[in-house]
Amino acid sequence: MRSRYLSRVSRQGVRPTTGKVLEALFDILDGYVDWEGAHVLDAFAGAGQLGFRALERGADSVVFVEVESRVASGLRGEVVARGVKERVVVLRGDAREVLRRLTGPFDVVFVDPPYSCGLAPAVLDLIGERNPLAPGGFVVVEHHHKEALPHQTGALAMVRSERYGETSLTFFRLTGPNPEWRNPA
Repeated sequence: MRSRYLSRVSRQGVRPTTGKVLEALFDILDGYVDWEGAHVLDAFAGAGQLGFRALERGADSVVFVEVESRVASGLRGEVVARGVKERVVVLRGDAREVLRRLTGPFDVVFVDPPYSCGLAPAVLDLIGERNPLAPGGFVVVEHHHKEALPHQTGALAMVRSERYGETSLTFFRLTGPNPEWRNPA
């Protein structure tokens, strides 16, 4: 069922996170995030791979944000097919507009906009300004390795960046006395 779903959304112009990057991302986060009870925001959800993987790890809830109505509709169908309707909200809209309304708190925020749009820095600025993170929370941006991201924006500081071919994963945390990469527990 999953492969048919991913194949269908890929034909709709969605760029699903590759298996290698997906595994690396969750291998990194597993060392720092207590998924049991976590609340996750998957902005630019597309196929929803990041949010669904968080649910598989034990997250309590995921909010998916998707601008394309056909993709959001497919995502809603996949939520029902996976039997996770009570743990998921799918919001259709521009991630920047939705982020202005959401309050959180979220333990993990995934930001994976289309590579060619240059939206990641603007969304990071908005998250840094609005601060929807729970204490110890992370923002993870999946972006083209040539796209420059700020080292700090609002309440967020970059703490780690990893490259996988053309893709980079960049991790941000709230600034404060110790914004470095460490386990918040």
